[in-house]
Amino acid sequence: MITVGTKFADFKALVESTGGILLETEWLGSETGHRCICAAYHRCAPTPAKVRAGHGICRTCAGMAWDHFYVVVNRSDRRVKFGITSGNPGRRLAVHRREGYLDVVRSVRVPSAERLERACISTLSDAGFVPISGREYFDLPGVAVVLEVVDHWSIPRDSPKTTGPLPWDLCDRAVKRAALVEHLQHERRNSNVRATAIVRSAVGVSEFGRPSEATVWRVWRDLP
Repeated sequence: MITVGTKFADFKALVESTGGILLETEWLGSETGHRCICAAYHRCAPTPAKVRAGHGICRTCAGMAWDHFYVVVNRSDRRVKFGITSGNPGRRLAVHRREGYLDVVRSVRVPSAERLERACISTLSDAGFVPISGREYFDLPGVAVVLEVVDHWSIPRDSPKTTGPLPWDLCDRAVKRAALVEHLQHERRNSNVRATAIVRSAVGVSEFGRPSEATVWRVWRDLP
């Protein structure tokens, strides 16, 4: 019979066979990262499942450090997916497009992509959201929580990024109300806030235009 203790011992032996050191003292699950130090003294957190599949324990040594975070939306299924990848995200995003995730609302190069992903998962859990598949697929309302985490994350200024507002028709009522309120509060200061970009998509104003206060109040009045 395979016990938790046996799984942990087998994984520890696998890590040590690569010259690495397992820092965890207990089994965390086959799909959960376990803190290690590889033979080149890089800190890493491989999952037992991937190590058993032959992926090695250290992505830095493999030239595959997680350094890009993205958020995509499937309009027809009203779902959001976020994730991390290495280097150019084009290939990964193409895979998601074939699955119906056509809207890229965030795509950013960030050294701490793996920590950012864990922060999104943790914050969604604290807010009561449950994944509908895997760890990073959620119903659309969860996108507001994800963007809140991403937009307050420390990202190098020179990092390549795609930062677009969530289209109005994909926002839930609470996000719409918040965007309208924020836009109206900043109207007289002419601040180029994200809320204004969201409102633009509601009223069909061009990228460089600014919705009038009267137009915004009309949208507010007609909000279902």
